[in-house]
Amino acid sequence: MTPKLTELSPEARRRVCDPGGFDFDTTARLPALAEVLGQPRAVAALEFGSGIPSPGFNLFVLGAPMPQRLPPGRGTELRRDIDALLEELRAAILRAFDTGEYSTHRDKVSEAVRERKFHIWTADSVDAALELLTGLARGEPDVAGVHPEGSVHRPVGDRLGRYAALGGEAS
Repeated sequence: MTPKLTELSPEARRRVCDPGGFDFDTTARLPALAEVLGQPRAVAALEFGSGIPSPGFNLFVLGAPMPQRLPPGRGTELRRDIDALLEELRAAILRAFDTGEYSTHRDKVSEAVRERKFHIWTADSVDAALELLTGLARGEPDVAGVHPEGSVHRPVGDRLGRYAALGGEAS
């Protein structure tokens, strides 16, 4: 049985709280948090990935940019710090490419590509990467939102449908 979905009214889409319920005037007076709020899976994934003791292991983090407000007058300081960081990074990158170790790795990778031991692909979207990795086409969903059989997204949609039919219990 598919659960009944109900559209939320605009009023129900946001949570309003009474500022009088807080014992501070502004969040600037609150102590800094020691943990990330509301992102336990992301934090667990970063902790897992950063704990892998393997050289050459990379973490890829994707998320929406979070706009930040700075206190008045701090923009110039931030810009100066970012400029200094970019200069340090430019110098570090140039040093990294100017080593015998880099040349050795570059030559080994070039040789492996020539011998067709592995391939290097570029992808401009997650869908394109999934197609490259799985060999399955993305497929366009029909009017009901169902992707075609054999497409890369069909198994995900099927699994989500089974999950919803069970009332949210994983199968």
